[in-house]
Amino acid sequence: MKKFLFSVLTFLFLLTSCAANPKPSAPVKANAISVSSSACKPVEYSQQQSDCIGTLPQTLQDVEDRSDCIVQGVLQDDAKPNIQYMEVTLSSGKEQQVPTFGTTVSTLKVTKTYKGNLKEGDTIPLGEEYFCIDYSDKKMVCYDGNYLPSKTGKEYLFFLVDRMSETAWWGGDYLPLDCELGRYPVVKQNSVRAQSIDSMSNEELNLGKDDAAHYKSIYKEVIAKYMS
Repeated sequence: MKKFLFSVLTFLFLLTSCAANPKPSAPVKANAISVSSSACKPVEYSQQQSDCIGTLPQTLQDVEDRSDCIVQGVLQDDAKPNIQYMEVTLSSGKEQQVPTFGTTVSTLKVTKTYKGNLKEGDTIPLGEEYFCIDYSDKKMVCYDGNYLPSKTGKEYLFFLVDRMSETAWWGGDYLPLDCELGRYPVVKQNSVRAQSIDSMSNEELNLGKDDAAHYKSIYKEVIAKYMS
């Protein structure tokens, strides 16, 4: 099973003067930070390096075969970050914790099931490959792959990896397979044609800045099979 971990090196730029004495610390549960907060702070996005093993799915069949569960569901407004920190000693001698890896876990209410042991009405912990850092002047969303946060109250089709039995800090949830390739916005029957998918922006699809052509090609298959 693939495990996506954010690169610690990316975050060291957040400290302007730190000594070379990093000391790993235990995972820390931080306070929840809402990406859709009404606060006036600007939001910045930082794409992280992922530790991927193997090749990405090329077709919908590949995605289905690699998934433990396939469900449709609505994300609830109860996001909680699950972040691991590294303790760094600054040149001043002061110690500071820097976020290194993380996910955000929310409750997903299942509305339909297509594969796996889950059933309609179940609520499950959904781990998404991003986390937020709250600074005095801004909020930063650190995300993996091309996966931006799902919107609460919106219905998605998820292809999930079951990590409920994992005892490591990242375990105890269900994870969308291969970041964005495991999540697709649900559309009403016959309301979206395959041609219109190509014209959709990354923002409409909750995606980051990378090219979305491969995602869109699978999304067309998803719509034809699950939403038509």
